[in-house]
Amino acid sequence: MKLDESLEDANLIILSVHAPDKTEDKEGEGKDNKEKEDEAIVVLLGVVKEIDMHLGGPIRILMSENAKTFKNGAKLGSSLSILRVVQNDKVRNHI
Repeated sequence: MKLDESLEDANLIILSVHAPDKTEDKEGEGKDNKEKEDEAIVVLLGVVKEIDMHLGGPIRILMSENAKTFKNGAKLGSSLSILRVVQNDKVRNHI
């Protein structure tokens, strides 16, 4: 997959994700809130998904590993750790 040339040349890339809508789901009514939080599903869309696929999936993994604290971006201003990637002798920071 070939990313946009501006993304290939950048050394700092800031990615934005939004938490899914909070909707009542009938399947999970019997489960307590802690169990629901532990079952966080990471869904990436658009350019973030393309970048994640291009890199081999580290963004999805980072979001999954930090699901309890990050909560898919549900808390305004929350962020994940900086993901540093070295490709073709170039370091890129993904925030």
